[in-house]
Amino acid sequence: MSRLPGHNNAAAYAIFLFAGNRPQEGIAEFERVLQAHPDDIALRNRYSALLMTFGRRKDAERIVDGTLGRQSKEPGALLQQTALYVDAGNVEAAARNVQLLLSMDKTSPLLSYQQARIAGARGETANERAFLAQAVDQDANFLQARVDLARLLLAAGNATDASALLQEAPSPNQHTPEFLYMRTAILLATGDDRSARSAVDAELATGRNPAFLCQDAVLKDRSGDAAGAEQSLKEAFGKAPDNPEVLTLLGGVMKRRGQAERFQEMVKEAAAKNPEAAQLHRTLAALLAERGDVTGAIAAIRAAVASRPQSAQLRLELGRLLARNGESALAAVEFRAAGKAGDVGNSNLELAALHLQAGELQEARARLTEALKLTDTARGRMLMAEVEMRTGAAPTLLVQLYQKALQLEPENVAALNNLAGILAIREHKLDEALQAARKAAAVAPNDAAVLDTLGWVYYLRGEYAAALPYLERSLRIMKRPTAHYHLAAELKAYGDAERAAREYREGVKEDPKSDARVAAYALFEGLNK
Repeated sequence: MSRLPGHNNAAAYAIFLFAGNRPQEGIAEFERVLQAHPDDIALRNRYSALLMTFGRRKDAERIVDGTLGRQSKEPGALLQQTALYVDAGNVEAAARNVQLLLSMDKTSPLLSYQQARIAGARGETANERAFLAQAVDQDANFLQARVDLARLLLAAGNATDASALLQEAPSPNQHTPEFLYMRTAILLATGDDRSARSAVDAELATGRNPAFLCQDAVLKDRSGDAAGAEQSLKEAFGKAPDNPEVLTLLGGVMKRRGQAERFQEMVKEAAAKNPEAAQLHRTLAALLAERGDVTGAIAAIRAAVASRPQSAQLRLELGRLLARNGESALAAVEFRAAGKAGDVGNSNLELAALHLQAGELQEARARLTEALKLTDTARGRMLMAEVEMRTGAAPTLLVQLYQKALQLEPENVAALNNLAGILAIREHKLDEALQAARKAAAVAPNDAAVLDTLGWVYYLRGEYAAALPYLERSLRIMKRPTAHYHLAAELKAYGDAERAAREYREGVKEDPKSDARVAAYALFEGLNK
């Protein structure tokens, strides 16, 4: 067959090889044809699409780059490049491609799907859902968009709509593994373990797919068979060591069974055997960082970067670890590399954070201004609020910045907590402050700073009985000067002068220059003589 006349026949044979799960032979055949016909755009797009399907990312990037080098605005290649950018975490570069395609009126279900992926990477769930719905409306057979939309609906607690959406899929789609996996996920979410068990057993009888092994593990774990769950997940790990779901579930089960160190060793061994498996290196880095080994985490992320040097997401993760380790200069290098790789917005955000840490407020403001022009984010607004606060801005501006951050992320605990503090202490708007503080505590009920803020707002309102349990619990969770001073003032007002004096002395002992001492100073003036 390889001697069939015409390059179209040769391309058909190459596709046949890919379809027969013989990608190496398919690649060799495509490369042979491309050498003779390097400017055949349709051939190039077909080849790069197959490379992407089979996970040959670097080869796909090479072919797509070559296509765009020949025709810089070729829609098919631009769309493939967009998908590759999102895969690599280069969200801003992907967004620029989308805008170019839209300016060319090249709308399509695939473009809507990439817009959804970009929105998802930015944490814009509402936009992600809207673009997925648009993709499904444009093409009812677009199963991946339908499944992803059902997953979003399920995550939002809307299992009924998720199930209805799946059932609307054309009949041929309802027999695919993707469809069956999502249908089983809905059964699991609604507590129909019996039906889920039947579905999973039927699928595992035809093949040991890692996705269904994960669902098998969930069912076993729910029934109290943690050992069986671990066994299923280890089988899945052997088949797909770079699968994020497998890694998350296996890590959770092994940690609960007292085998956290063994799991870390397994990930480390797998990462060594699969140097280009970026997710393994990222997982290893997270495990090491959680144990306080930031140096080891940096080494693991460096390995991930080596496997995907053009990944802006990995560059950002490495930069954040370096910044956490006090290596600001090296962190800045990685953040700039992330910008060159396409994520200019997050590059500027991280560089702004470094400038802010160094007290370089004008540089921080300039970086943030550029970042917010590209993408309006809650973190960008919060960093700008910090810059404005340090430069003496009016509290009204700070409130506006935090309120904008909360429009973007309504449950951002830090934004809620900081807003409550400004409203209470600088604006004296105690009703609004209480509302924000209560919401923060509802989202993060065990956060010491949040509990302190809520207790302090109650104190400022004169509701001492309501304030006391929050301030006491805040101190129990984390002992620190602010907590001692605030509790001292509360106890004094509550009538426990002896204990109040004791807490005040503890605060002075730990940090006599704390800003929080000002609030309690007048109440304990006699103790300062």
